[in-house]
Amino acid sequence: ALISPSGASLSPLVAPGGAFQRVFRGDVKIYRNEAALGAAFLVHTGHLAASPEAALATISAPTFDPRRVVAIEANPQPPASSNLAGRILSRLRRLVPTTASSPVPRSWFAAPSPTASATGDAVTVREDSPERWSVATRSAQAGFLVLSQSWFPGWTASVDGKPARLLVADELFQGVHLPAGAHQVTFTFAPASVTAGAVISLATLFLWLVALAVFLLAPRLRRLVSLPKWISSGGGH
Repeated sequence: ALISPSGASLSPLVAPGGAFQRVFRGDVKIYRNEAALGAAFLVHTGHLAASPEAALATISAPTFDPRRVVAIEANPQPPASSNLAGRILSRLRRLVPTTASSPVPRSWFAAPSPTASATGDAVTVREDSPERWSVATRSAQAGFLVLSQSWFPGWTASVDGKPARLLVADELFQGVHLPAGAHQVTFTFAPASVTAGAVISLATLFLWLVALAVFLLAPRLRRLVSLPKWISSGGGH
């Protein structure tokens, strides 16, 4: 127990044993959670959730095991914004008709073969940066690759160099469906706002250069216009 300056006794946040193993002991104690999943992992059973609330209900069930089942949202929506502009845009978005995304194949959520084993799964994170993840996988059966990176508009995924449908996994994370075999999966953050900002910046620069050219050439143009005709024609009589 810890003793505060006032003399009160405080219990530790975690106790040795179980999923927590002590890896450092000193002025502070550090425990490693042996039950924690990696930054990227494969799950072979998916549960299709119609909404974030349905996904939350799935992962909140006492029997839920993230190693065996993943809650998938096929058509995720951007998170709600707390500022005034975000709330206005959210209301305007509801008024504009949108084209529904194509439904995900039901075969993705078929129960895995009873004889199949996940012990041969291999997941290797090859690149880990704020705007790009690269993951190599190998499995004898189809499933979902779950990346412990928050889903947000602007993230895209590719499998073996081809665009792939990015899903929301377990209400928060990113997921991609993979067939059996070896694959190279890339997650990239490239929001449309960055492209739009670059276009606006280039257009602004162009207009600024045009305005500067007009400003610099205007006095010369005025002098040419004000000269007598016989001077501007370059000769005498």
